Order: sequence, then structure tokens, then C-alpha cells
Amino acid sequence: VSNGQLRVRTEKTERVTLIFRNFTASSSTSAPIYLVSADKCVIELADGSVNRLTDAKTYVFSDPTETKPNACLYAGCDLKIKGKGSLIVEGNYNNGIGCKNDLEISNGQITVSAPNNILKGNNSVTVTGGKLVLSGGEDAIKSDEEIKEYILISEDAVIDITCSDDALQAPKSVTVEATARLTVSCGNLVNCPGVYNIADGTVTMK
Repeated sequence: VSNGQLRVRTEKTERVTLIFRNFTASSSTSAPIYLVSADKCVIELADGSVNRLTDAKTYVFSDPTETKPNACLYAGCDLKIKGKGSLIVEGNYNNGIGCKNDLEISNGQITVSAPNNILKGNNSVTVTGGKLVLSGGEDAIKSDEEIKEYILISEDAVIDITCSDDALQAPKSVTVEATARLTVSCGNLVNCPGVYNIADGTVTMK
């Protein structure tokens, strides 16, 4: 998609899988990927593939009251990213990867830059694997909807974070398990009024 938008809209009981195999998409007016509705959408990064998404610096909405999408890759449903390929997300407008509900990353080489939130799952963000490079935003990983409001980083997740404010922000809980590895440059490592548990040895400050 050289200049446009891939939009997915299904019944909220349906599950959708998109396979990215050397897929490149950009938009000069909005988000290149807008997953409007589904029960859950899975993006599978094909083995060895390099996939790239770039959004506009300013979004044009047909209805001035609209506020979504607000991320280069935006899902109005649960979103899972997996696979053995790579995904490069260049967010220019607001968020890098945004999800209305639960955002999960299980593997893959994921590189995301954005001016506001780099990864945002309104309900929750779970990273169980993969190598992530997150840069440029005010907050790196964020959850703030009044339902689940947690961040969980576990198993063999490896994350490199560069941001100006909070690396990890969630109202209820933030957990980084002992097998995960984070390298971080930020204004504040954790912003969590609730419970947070960062296992010893998991975080290295740049």
C-alpha cells in the first residue's frame, strides 16, 4: 500500500489473522493500518520477512468529532503480534501501536517510534517474547483504561526503551518477570499507583 489504508471491519464475534510477508504500507492522511472491529486480530510476521508501516504527521478525519485511529497501527479490538519476521512502525502523528483493548506481543523483531505513546493497550499490554526497540515517545509502554490497567513483561522478552517520560505506565499493576531483559533510558522507569514488581537484574539503565 504505497499511500492508503488497510482497513478491517468484521463482526465483533469474529477473529481475523493478517499475515505480513514483506508488507509495506504508508499513508499521507491517516494510519496505514486501521483494524476497526473484530473480536481479536492477530498479525503474523512471516519468517524472515521485513515489514514497515509509516503514518501521516497530521490525520484527516471525515468527521471532525472522530478521534480514532490515533496510532500508526491501530486496533479497535484485541491485538496480538507474533511471528519470526520483523515489523518497523514509524509513528509520526501520535502513538506507534495502539489498541482499544488488550495488546499482546509474543515474538518477532519489533521496532517502533512515535511522538506520544510508543505502545499503548488501553486495557493491558503483555509482552512474552521477541526483541523490541521502542524510541522517541513521551511514554514507552502504557495502559490506562479503567478495566484491567496492567503491564506484564515475561518469559524471554528483550526490550530496548528510549523515551522522555515513563518507560512503563499503568494504574493497577506493572510486572517484569526475572527472565525478561530491559535496557532503558527514560525520565521515570515506572509510573504505577497500584502494585509493581520489577525482578532484580531485569533492568539496565543506559
